[in-house]
Amino acid sequence: MITPKKSIIKRVFIFSMIFPSLLLINGCNGSPPKEAATKATEITDSENIIPIEDEKVTDPDISVPEGINPVPEYVQDFDPSGWSAGDWITSPDGLWVVSNWGPATGGNYMLRSNFDIFASFPNDSGSGYISLKTTGSKNSPSQKLNGGEIFSPNYSEKDTQWKYGYYECRMKTADMGSAESNTGVCASFFIQSGDGLGFEVDFEFLTNGLVGNDIPKDDWVNTGNEGYVATSLHPGNDVEYINLGFNPSKDFHTYGILWLPDKVEWYADGHCVRSESGNFAYDGLHIAMNNWTGDTNWGGLPPEDDAVTYYDFVKYYTVES
Repeated sequence: MITPKKSIIKRVFIFSMIFPSLLLINGCNGSPPKEAATKATEITDSENIIPIEDEKVTDPDISVPEGINPVPEYVQDFDPSGWSAGDWITSPDGLWVVSNWGPATGGNYMLRSNFDIFASFPNDSGSGYISLKTTGSKNSPSQKLNGGEIFSPNYSEKDTQWKYGYYECRMKTADMGSAESNTGVCASFFIQSGDGLGFEVDFEFLTNGLVGNDIPKDDWVNTGNEGYVATSLHPGNDVEYINLGFNPSKDFHTYGILWLPDKVEWYADGHCVRSESGNFAYDGLHIAMNNWTGDTNWGGLPPEDDAVTYYDFVKYYTVES
């Protein structure tokens, strides 16, 4: 169970709409946020979300932070062709591995059967997707907690670990959870050191509606409410809850993590929503995404029905010379 050292709620959408000039002057690190990101915020107000079945959804062209090469060094677009079979599914380039073990995070068994890969997603413009599933309690005869996970590279690898730069993921979080019954999942995108020192930078979507300590849960998954994400920094369990200004379970959105030796930042659709300075010097990191359940506080108890999170791509951008 995670007990946050610092629990802060930020609401980024209304602030950016009421005071856009302040954001243009300051940004997250003193640099102006990107115009495309401002446009993204303007069209994702929960009152104006276009139902996914009515119109094809596309993301705006989102720029990377200042000081980052604008062309990605690496793109994993989850093309279904060429992935291996077997107990541990791997990508054609060998850099991505689907978990098949347990007990893992939260006591969950991360099963390969809870991973799927496919070429298209209804009414979306991307190409190549994966899904990570947490099996609902009524569909899990053994009653074991079980979820899905994928990571890069294998934790036994050192030479292919990822370096300083900007990490980007386009995802649609699970739409299964309830604040009233305290059920749901933790759906995530994060980077993590593999050296046992515990450095980790997370986006964690808690579909039981947790938005802070000693604060009533927000049932955003089952409503049109603006959703939240927990941005976490470890070691230290330093958590800030961000009101995104849109519901992340309704559509795909792009989330980014900037990792530098002295700074980490979290981005949502091009907006920097949090920035931290410190000593974040590590030799290399892993990228991971997972979807799991069973923590009474962090995501909630197992939902009755399956909870599925979808991912469109992961990109890595290097730091400019």
